[in-house]
Amino acid sequence: MIAANRLQWLDGQMADGRQYICSKRFTLADILLYGWLDFAGQVGQPLDTANINIVAWMARVGERPPVKA
Repeated sequence: MIAANRLQWLDGQMADGRQYICSKRFTLADILLYGWLDFAGQVGQPLDTANINIVAWMARVGERPPVKA
C-alpha cells in the first residue's frame, strides 16, 4: 500500500513531461526504480497502469540498449 501510494505521487511529479526521474539525464534513480518495478512485475505485483507517466517512463527505459541486452 505504501509503495502504491508513493508510485502515484511519483506519477504526478512526472506529469511535468520529464524524461527521467530526477532530471533530463538517466541516473541511478532510474536504474534502481526500473529494476524494482521490473522485479515486482515478475513476481505478480505489476505496475498499476493508471500511473501513465511511469508506464511511459518504463517503456522509454526498457528501450535503452543496455536494458535490452
